[in-house]
Amino acid sequence: MRTLVQKFEAVYNSSLQECLAGAGEVALEHGYELGRQAIRDGLGVIDIISVHRRVLLSCLSQAATVGECAHIVKTSQDLFAECLAPFEFTHRGFIEVESLNIKLEAAYRELEETITQSRRAEEALRESEAKYRNLFENMTEEVHFWRLIRDDNGQIMTWRLVDANPPTLITWGKTLDEIRGKTTDEIFGPGASEHYMPIVRKIMTEGVPYSFEDYFTHLDKYFRFTSIPLGDYFITTGVDITNIKKAQKLAEQQKIQLEAANKDLESFSYSVSHDLRAPLRAIDGYARMIFKKQGDKFDEDTKRKFNEIRSNTHMMGQLIDDLLTFSRLGRKHMSMSKIDMKTLIGDVWKELQVINPDRNINLKIYSLPPSYGDIALIKQVYSNLLANAVKFTKNRDHALIEVGGHVDGNEDVYYVKDNGVGFDMQYYDKLFGVFQRLHKPDDFEGTGIGLATVHRIINRHGGRVWAEGKEGEGATFFFSLPPSQTH
Repeated sequence: MRTLVQKFEAVYNSSLQECLAGAGEVALEHGYELGRQAIRDGLGVIDIISVHRRVLLSCLSQAATVGECAHIVKTSQDLFAECLAPFEFTHRGFIEVESLNIKLEAAYRELEETITQSRRAEEALRESEAKYRNLFENMTEEVHFWRLIRDDNGQIMTWRLVDANPPTLITWGKTLDEIRGKTTDEIFGPGASEHYMPIVRKIMTEGVPYSFEDYFTHLDKYFRFTSIPLGDYFITTGVDITNIKKAQKLAEQQKIQLEAANKDLESFSYSVSHDLRAPLRAIDGYARMIFKKQGDKFDEDTKRKFNEIRSNTHMMGQLIDDLLTFSRLGRKHMSMSKIDMKTLIGDVWKELQVINPDRNINLKIYSLPPSYGDIALIKQVYSNLLANAVKFTKNRDHALIEVGGHVDGNEDVYYVKDNGVGFDMQYYDKLFGVFQRLHKPDDFEGTGIGLATVHRIINRHGGRVWAEGKEGEGATFFFSLPPSQTH
């Protein structure tokens, strides 16, 4: 029986091939004769079904497209129906054929649905490929796609170019037809594969993307690349970072120049401090000696002038100290930590009370958010602001100074408010400048550097400084710092 089935299968396969080749009518007639011969040989419908299934699957496995599959199914269905036709004239065959027709209809509906889904999948794939190609062609970055070449032991030998987008071809000065399928050495010259081999082995071994930078002498350009492994392929994207590199190099040169300038400034500051202090000490010393020896012979006007000489030498000395402090602020290393602002203000206020023991000032400290910064520098800020508040309230019978703060969005805001002489807002732009004063030296002492120092310190902390005031009604100075919870 097996021999008969095998012989029938060979003839059935030959008839199906003839139908597929275009000899439809003849082959179909042959199919009817095959059915009659099967009955004579004692083969049943089940045998025919098994033969049909094997032959159909064999043909489908060799099909290249969904359309070709559909043609094979339709043609085989016609041949199968012709082959079963003789069985319908026997009682047993009729029953088997009826049952088979029901099963076949269900099977063919399922096959048609499968073919429909395959067509949809093909259309989706074509659409996806079109989108990929559009993205690939229009990317501004370089993108190149490579396939690994391995030896018999599976070791990476080199890699060949599969595809490259227009920006890549422009940089390389090549056309895709010139370089597709070529190795790195064939495109860039001997040694290129050896140069990039450690990177390719790394991404293939670790299975994760890797970014690196490279310089191309013949182009005089820097690129940042990212290589991404994909099985036995990998994609590399490249961005021209030449301008960034040049900017970094320029910044490094400027940093070196700035460091040299800072050293010169430090040397100059020391020289100024030493050279100016010596004559000031001499002036003050000689004035004191003359006044001590001859002071009883001076009239009141002469005594006043000698006191002015000493007062101005002391003010000049203070000015030198303030200038040196101000110049060093930009170079001072900042030691950042959390700051308890209330405790800091308390320490500053104690120092000011020692300097001004006779002043009766009401200090009110409200809620203050904790801060983050250089404690010594922030203390200098409060020392300058509170000292100014003390100074400009000296003519008030009931001096009031208020200190507080709050969180405002992405910054912590602090303020020092007083009920002193205030200032005219039209001169606001002069407030934080060096040597800028809004009041006469005879009315209020000072060098005009205190607020400039506050401004520089807060700037170094990434904050800002501003003020509000009105003549005769007092002033409020604000400064902000980045929120302490971000540190």
